[in-house]
Amino acid sequence: MILQPDFTIPVVIPIPTRASSAPGFFDYFDPKRLQVIGRVETTYLSGLPPEERLLRFEELLRHDIPALIISRGLDPYPECMEMAEKHDRTILRSQDTTSVFMSNVIAAFGSM
Repeated sequence: MILQPDFTIPVVIPIPTRASSAPGFFDYFDPKRLQVIGRVETTYLSGLPPEERLLRFEELLRHDIPALIISRGLDPYPECMEMAEKHDRTILRSQDTTSVFMSNVIAAFGSM
């Protein structure tokens, strides 16, 4: 028996930047998609004060996403883990780069 994943492909990179955090950003956000944080998002988040990071993760993780994957083996921010626990979200980590991870997910589930 082949099990269908209950999420859609492709993967999206979610963390809203100052420009994309304008009202309406999440109007077109698909919470059924896996969400990935890579080097670009981590670099952006590292420049924010912890209170702002907490708000960014709150914005993302209040949605019923299937999982948040952190690529490159990067450590999750404490604010991420706090909001994941609050909203009961799954946080996974991959050693792959975001591109390699996304290619593997699409190859594995894209034909289903």
